[in-house]
Amino acid sequence: MGGGQFETPVLESRSEALAWLEAERANVLACIRRAHDLELYEVVVQLAAALAPFLRQAGPWDQAVGLHRTATEAAARTGDHAARADALAELGVVRRFMAAYPEAVEALTAAADEFAAVGDPRRRADALRDLGVVHGLCGRYRQAMEHHQQALDLYTELGDRAALLRPADRTPPR
Repeated sequence: MGGGQFETPVLESRSEALAWLEAERANVLACIRRAHDLELYEVVVQLAAALAPFLRQAGPWDQAVGLHRTATEAAARTGDHAARADALAELGVVRRFMAAYPEAVEALTAAADEFAAVGDPRRRADALRDLGVVHGLCGRYRQAMEHHQQALDLYTELGDRAALLRPADRTPPR
């Protein structure tokens, strides 16, 4: 490599791609921090969104929390409310995995509100479903039921009632 040229690694399988990402995780996170320092907020949002599924599954979750906080701030600076909502939803899910339930409730509530504001009922329903899960884990069954019902109502309006039962890829690794 020379003269500013970059080589794209040849990754022939999912396991090779995951191994590459694990090996380069620190560098990717450093790039995101640098992009933030340079006020390249759209780049921060895009990279954070791309890295979110990997960190959600592979961790470490404290790094995921930092990433999603940074992405939330960057999205707010660009005025991209949908991206801010996505980052808040990711933050809430990771906080749930960490059993940081008050923080999960705060992030997921904010995400649901943002999704409502940008007119994304499917993602709002997902956030409400996740919020219901957190309340259930905390033994707040009435709030859990209310949020699950709101999610079910939205999924029904969208013609996707089964979505409430799908974990998507928002379940903690085993």
